[in-house]
Amino acid sequence: MSIWLFKNLSCSKLTPLLEIGKNDETMIFCSPNNINDWKMKLKNLLLNPKKAFKLGINARKLYEKKFTYKIRADKIINKFN
Repeated sequence: MSIWLFKNLSCSKLTPLLEIGKNDETMIFCSPNNINDWKMKLKNLLLNPKKAFKLGINARKLYEKKFTYKIRADKIINKFN
C-alpha cells in the first residue's frame, strides 16, 4: 500500500519496497499494520513541506536513474541475452 503526497512516496515497510528507496531520503516507510505510524508520518510531511518537497525531488531522481520503463525493459531484455 502506498500514498502519493507532494509527489513523494509514503509506503508500507515491506521487503520489496525497502530495496527500492531509502527511508527519509527518497520515501517514508510506515509500519504496514500500524495506522498510527501512517498518521504520524503523513502529518509530519504535511507540517514539513520543505522535507516533503525534497523527498519528492530525490524520489524523482531515483526513478529517472533506475526505474523508467526503458531502463526496466532493457534490464529484462539483457537477462535473455
